[in-house]
Formats: sequence, structure tokens, C-alpha cells
Amino acid sequence: MRMPTPRKAATLSVAIAVCLGLGTPSASYAASDRSTTDLPQPRRSPSGTITPFTPTVPNPDTATAEQLAAGATAAGLPTGPIIDPLGQAGQPITRDEVIARAESWIAQGVPYSQTAYYTDSNGTYRTDCSGYVSMAWNLPSSDADNWGETTWTLPNFATRLGSLDDLRAGDIIDKTDQHVVLFKDWADAGHTRAMVLELAHPGTNARQSTYSRDYLTQNNFLPFRYDNILDAPPPPPPPPPPPPRHGALWHRERSTNGSWQVHARLVDANYNLNGVAAAALPDDTLHAITLTNGTVWDRARNPDGTWQAHAKNIDNNSTINNITAAALPDGTLHVLTLTNGTVWDRTRNPDGTWQAHAKNIDNNSTINNITAAALPDG
Repeated sequence: MRMPTPRKAATLSVAIAVCLGLGTPSASYAASDRSTTDLPQPRRSPSGTITPFTPTVPNPDTATAEQLAAGATAAGLPTGPIIDPLGQAGQPITRDEVIARAESWIAQGVPYSQTAYYTDSNGTYRTDCSGYVSMAWNLPSSDADNWGETTWTLPNFATRLGSLDDLRAGDIIDKTDQHVVLFKDWADAGHTRAMVLELAHPGTNARQSTYSRDYLTQNNFLPFRYDNILDAPPPPPPPPPPPPRHGALWHRERSTNGSWQVHARLVDANYNLNGVAAAALPDDTLHAITLTNGTVWDRARNPDGTWQAHAKNIDNNSTINNITAAALPDGTLHVLTLTNGTVWDRTRNPDGTWQAHAKNIDNNSTINNITAAALPDG
């Protein structure tokens, strides 16, 4: 991009109009329409450079494309597309970046002028309403276009929205023959007041203002969205919820006098348990048989009340969907499993060893539940 060079005012008589084009500034800022009126603004020292220049058109803020072309020709400036040699301007930009650029001029207190441009880390742009939006959108800028687009030409870089309700941060609200503002957010849930960022008119600095919806509608302001705006990627989906805290194995003991222990004891914290059975052997050991995703485990409670540290895997047929158990007087423990309608019996011998294979005792495919009981006669 060419370095900005001030032009000397010699052959062109320039009459500068207020950005809003409605006569005196106070005429366009009724308190009923705007919550921010022409209030005193804090004194700030812009960190960039303000450079006066002579525009090629009487009103560079609201000039049409034809007026800009004629003015550039008269001034001996190129009239073709503005090219940024660094390839930075005109690139896709996020909404957060647009707002950050606009708020940087507010923080620096950049003053309104149609006959000056401002140079800082954002580039070089005219310091009026449309120059301000050009800067926020990071559009190419040079002396050929008076350092920024205009209220008439900004829509060439954007798409008109169907409703003010469609506005999102970084969009603009434009009255092409008067004024343009950058939309930031709605001040209320009913979308009756719009918070905007703007350079309004002489005597004010870049600032945040609030416009009533009625004012925007009655004055034919239209919503537009920059074609190169980037929406932030959607947030990652929340992590899946932890598994339900059910399926653990607890043991509550009833004494011989009929009273129950106050609290149950957690025996197995595997919260994936989906089946359980229990049986007591003549040696006073209690066996808790659990089913976890088709795998059968045996955890024993010793006669002294302690539980064995680890459960023993006694069947890992992944299609098992139900279990039951019964202990016989001879000290054998029978674990019955149901697999696709077939009932199997796996036996634990009195010495604690398990038979190598389960025995098929019923293969009626329509069985969908099982239970077992041991009789005194064995």
C-alpha cells in the first residue's frame, strides 16, 4: 500500500457536511431516539497518527461510487480496484476481531473528521463513520478512495439481512445517504435498543451508542453483513455425562435378632453391573455372583465377615443376559446363566474349584428369565 501523503488544497473547493447529513448535529440526536446523546467525551491522546488531507469529493463519508471515480480522475488518481500489496486487508475476519478493531479506536479517542485519516496498527483509514467501518472490517484503503469506503459503497462488500433481528456482532446498520454504524449487540431481549459503535459527527470521538429500533426503522436504516465475516466455530460439545451411579454392589447385613445394619457396605464399585445373585454355602461363606456386560464374576464373603479382595471371572460369554445361583447342602454352588433362551449351569465344587465347562440344561429359545433354589435333599 502506498504511504499516505497529504494532498494540498489548490483546485478543489470542498464543503464538508456532517456525517448524518441532517443539518445541525443536535437535530439528529433526540434523546427519545438515542440513550447516548452529544455528551462530553473524555480527553485521550490517540496512539496513532492523525493526518489532515483534502478529499477528492465534497463528502467522502457518503459519496457514491460514481462520485468517487469522478473525483479520483479529477485528482489524477487511479480509479481501479484498490490492491493491498501486503495481502492483509480484505481477508476473512472474525466477529471478535471486527469488534476489537472498532473498540481500539474508542479506547484511543479517535476524533471524527472527514478531512483526516488515522494510521495505527489497524492500517490507515478516514476518521468518519464509513471510514470507521472500513477500518473495523479491515477493507483495503488508499488515497484513491479517500482512505475508506462510504455509506453508499459499503453494501458492495456485504449482503443485506432480512430483518434487524438477524443482526450479529460485526454487522452494520446503514442509511446510505447519511450514516452507518457497527452493530455490537442488543441492549434488551426484545430487540428494541441496539448497541452500536460509531464515529458520529464533528466534536465527537469514536464511541459506543444506543439507537432505538423505532429510530432505525423510521429513518430507513438497513442491516448488512460483511461477506468476509467469519463466525466463531461452535464450541466443542460438552463431555458425555459420567455413567449413571447405579449398578454397584452393596451388602447390608441382618442380625439373628432381626435387626438390620444401619448402613450398607460397598462391595463392588464397578458401576456397570447389570445383574446379581447370591447364595450361602454350608461353610458360612456368602457368594455374590455379578454380571457385567455378559461376564460373570464371583466375589466371596468369608465367615469372619471380610470380603475377598478380588472377584473371580467364571464365565465371559458376552451374550449372557441373566444369572441366578443356588448352594446345595453338599457344598456345591450352582450358577445358572441365560444366554439367548438357553440355560446353562456352572458348578463350584466344595473344594473351591470350578468345573471347566457349563452344562446346557435347557435350550428352549423362548426362555427370558431364570431363578434357582436348593432343596434340603440336594
